[in-house]
Amino acid sequence: MRTPVIVLALLLPVFAEGQDVVVTAKAGLMQVLNESYDLVYGSTTPTVGAAARLELGRRWSLSLGADIGGKDGQQIIYTPEGPVPGDTPVDITLQTVILAVGVRAGPVVLSIGPALLRLQEEGEFDQESISAYGGHAAARVERSFGSWLGGVELGYLLVPGVFEAGGAAAVEDETSFSAVTVSASVGYRF
Repeated sequence: MRTPVIVLALLLPVFAEGQDVVVTAKAGLMQVLNESYDLVYGSTTPTVGAAARLELGRRWSLSLGADIGGKDGQQIIYTPEGPVPGDTPVDITLQTVILAVGVRAGPVVLSIGPALLRLQEEGEFDQESISAYGGHAAARVERSFGSWLGGVELGYLLVPGVFEAGGAAAVEDETSFSAVTVSASVGYRF
C-alpha cells in the first residue's frame, strides 16, 4: 500500500522541474452510505491521510494520496425481520489510495480519478481483507499563506463489488461501497 506513495514521492522532483510540488497532511471523516455498514460500525469513520501533488501550471494538478481510518462495531445477525447487531465484536480498517487529476478555478479545485479501497475486517473468530477499485470525485477550497496551504475538501467515493465476498457489513442488496468524505488539510509548497 505504501509503495505507490513512496515511488511518487521519489519521482516528483524529477518531473517537477519548474513546477510546484505540494505535500499535504489531512484529517477528516468518512460518512459511509451503506445501510449494513451503518448497522455494524455506525456511519461516520474518522480518517487521516497524506498526499503529494504536482501542480502543472496555474490550473492543472496531478495528485496521489492515501487515507486510513478504523472503527469498532458489532457483527450483524440475519433475522426474518432483517439484519440486527449481534454480540460479537468486529473491527474494521479502511485504506484508500487515490490518484486524481485536478483543475483549479480560483480557490476551488475540482478533481476526479481512480481509487483503490482496502477493507480489513477482524472479528473474534475470523479475519477478512478485500481490495477493490472504484472512483473518487472531490471539490477542495484552498488558501495559500506563503509556501503554506490550508484547505477543506468534500468528496465522494464509489467502489463497486466490495461486499460481494461477504464480511460483517455485507447484505444481499448492497455490493458497492459508497461514502462522502470531508477533510481539512495543511500543506507545504516546494
